[in-house]
Amino acid sequence: MTAMTASACWKPRWTAPRTRTFYVVDSPEAPEWAGALASFDKDVILKHDAEIPGIADMIREVSVECVPFDRVLERLPEGELDLLQIDTEGADAFILSLFPFDRIRPAIVHWEVRHLSFQEREECLEMLAGHGYRFAASGSQDMLAVRC
Repeated sequence: MTAMTASACWKPRWTAPRTRTFYVVDSPEAPEWAGALASFDKDVILKHDAEIPGIADMIREVSVECVPFDRVLERLPEGELDLLQIDTEGADAFILSLFPFDRIRPAIVHWEVRHLSFQEREECLEMLAGHGYRFAASGSQDMLAVRC
């Protein structure tokens, strides 16, 4: 088993690694679960202000290297992928739409739907169904697709 964590560039014109600013919640005053909030879009984190008053003062900027999506896929052993986990605080549908399911079909796809519109959720399900996946809710904020 090979575990890989990567921050993939999603802009098609990016063909080389780049450094981008990534925003994370980093404060002892924040609830423990807030450590999971992170995004390239600071506004996505700021939307949690009702749940975490003063969150704007708890955000820290981190510089991260992003690599083109194809470079991430090239690092897969034998071109196989068991689990595709996507949690991009609102960009999940877009990232799923970029994944080359015609070349690589992960056994399991798990993604967050909390920040997606009804239409985005339906488009994800329709696309994955077209590639032979079946679905189940994974808690109240995520979806799970299993290759048939």
